[in-house]
Amino acid sequence: MVKGFLRKKECRKIVKHASAKLMSPSTVLRRNSDNYRTSTDTRLESWEFEFLRDIDERVANITRVPRDQHEDVQVARFEADQYYALHADAYDPAVHPSWDFIEHGHKNRLLTMLWYLMDVKDGGHTHFPRAMGLTEPEDIHDCKQGLTVAPKLGSAIIFYNLHANGNFDYNARHAGCPPKRKGGKWSANKWIWNKPVPQRNARDAQQRT
Repeated sequence: MVKGFLRKKECRKIVKHASAKLMSPSTVLRRNSDNYRTSTDTRLESWEFEFLRDIDERVANITRVPRDQHEDVQVARFEADQYYALHADAYDPAVHPSWDFIEHGHKNRLLTMLWYLMDVKDGGHTHFPRAMGLTEPEDIHDCKQGLTVAPKLGSAIIFYNLHANGNFDYNARHAGCPPKRKGGKWSANKWIWNKPVPQRNARDAQQRT
């Protein structure tokens, strides 16, 4: 966890600008979306906001990946009891062999930097059930086994979606567990690719997420 990655003022700005946009129901390609994800999200484009460009520079510095490999940030809102069940951020070429934009698995989301925009007192954890060599649970909504990370205002976590050789890493599958209290949770996903990604292609990718 990167504590204090975002300033409180930056977190408030992200939530403010995301709230002003239409928060769309999140979708999951080829699945029953209601069973997999009930949160809402929107996207903030860095060219619109100087403070986001400043954050992008910090992301590039800490990940050592240049900005032309970053997607614009996706901001997610979880109201009480909303969730995102077990999923991957990268695209599995074994499942999607015909998708040209991932170049048969040679181009993909290398890593995720997940920003926490508020404290959550009860629930709302990010859950990695396959951490420490555990097997994947049968219940995709199970938030008990493995590693869980509690949301802390301004903090961020970084995890790799691919192995060092570029292969899809199934151990990076994770879930957004439901917050249990009124007020929910705000978070944001900064996806970083292993190759430059034009924002039009990145938007296409986000629509498949």
